[in-house]
Amino acid sequence: MTETPSQQKFLLLDTDAVQVTTLESNEAFTSTRVELDARAIKRIFKKLKKQGHEINEQQVSGKLLQECIQHIIAQQNFVSVWGPQLDGPPPIAQIDKPFAFTVFLDIPPEIQWPEWSKITLYRPNRDITQSMVDTEMDQQCLINGERFDRNGPTQPNDIITCNLQIVTEESKEASTIEALEILAPAPGEPTLIAGLPIPDFQQHLEKLTPGSNYTLNFEMPEDSPLHGQHCTLNLECLKIQRIEPASIEQVVELYGSPSEKILKQQIRLSMQSKFDRDQAITMVDQLFQALEEHVSVDVPEHVIKGMVQRRINQTGNEARAAGHSPDDVKAMVRGSISEWTAEARIKNASNAILILLSKELQVSMYEPLVAAEISAMAADLGRRPEEVRQEIIDQGRMSLIVSNVKKMQCLELLMDELTIKDIPAHEWEAMQEVDQA
Repeated sequence: MTETPSQQKFLLLDTDAVQVTTLESNEAFTSTRVELDARAIKRIFKKLKKQGHEINEQQVSGKLLQECIQHIIAQQNFVSVWGPQLDGPPPIAQIDKPFAFTVFLDIPPEIQWPEWSKITLYRPNRDITQSMVDTEMDQQCLINGERFDRNGPTQPNDIITCNLQIVTEESKEASTIEALEILAPAPGEPTLIAGLPIPDFQQHLEKLTPGSNYTLNFEMPEDSPLHGQHCTLNLECLKIQRIEPASIEQVVELYGSPSEKILKQQIRLSMQSKFDRDQAITMVDQLFQALEEHVSVDVPEHVIKGMVQRRINQTGNEARAAGHSPDDVKAMVRGSISEWTAEARIKNASNAILILLSKELQVSMYEPLVAAEISAMAADLGRRPEEVRQEIIDQGRMSLIVSNVKKMQCLELLMDELTIKDIPAHEWEAMQEVDQA
């Protein structure tokens, strides 16, 4: 049986010793002062020493802060949308000294949801034709053919083996994939590199030769979960190989399929599954774009200031590490404050809409749903799910994946109430090209 917050037992905290004072309270948030006197802190250190623990002030401080916040959230008895926000730096627990901090806790706003039938979503539809299946079979013959080293430059349908470094706005640090294989696109064909759709990659082919390094900068397109974000790819080209395509019979044998006909049926099902997932992502984007236009969410100023301050700290640390002077760092920050503030307001409002809608629809998050989403991503990339999961964790993108899964669930629960218009996929794509022009 799961304990309620008020029943939780704390490792360090004696809740009777906590002094809680409400400094300010309004419709948006409460500002709360939390204090433990020096005697309470001394008892905590004495307890840890008696239990044989090695005392680390940073670790003790972090755990004590966490338990104090859990305690006051249990007292407030509501779910925070933006999470607790400290007013100032985290406190440090020191023996014979009081432990005190001020924390903001937001009060979930009342949302007036739109009449769902007045939200119209376009559902792109595409028939998987025999021609599309045959083209995919040709690709399989190409990918599984015999390879011969080429000195360069790269030609369409060559295999490029490279070390790849990926940096996106969401990632805390660069992610590296070693010995990644990329199929150079034929004229007019799209390109996926580590699952990222790269616009106009063909124009870069002649610049890629064995031993060369190349950097690509681009905005993520609409059909990507990271659409709108800036992305940088650094490619170190290790080798280039031309391919002598395998025969259809060789590919059928490679996949262990009983016949060419059955393999093509499997290819058709795989292509349909991929299209269905892309269709759902398209509709999710439309739904939440409509909600952001129809629903007003006032983000508390302390939430915006907290996000901007973290951005300032990150930029300052990176700039100093790169050798910039203090005056340069100040100039960088000063020139970006307005932009960061606007971004923080938009991002927090968007996150709040998802959290509050999930609560309204009673969306539950289960690990199998996240695993299924990662497996689908891995299938798109032609990689193993466990490798993709670890890459997501390393890039700090797991919260984004969880958000995407929640959005999918919201869409499923609202489908019967929304107005859905079916449209051929090519018409939808043409509409997007016009919007982006």
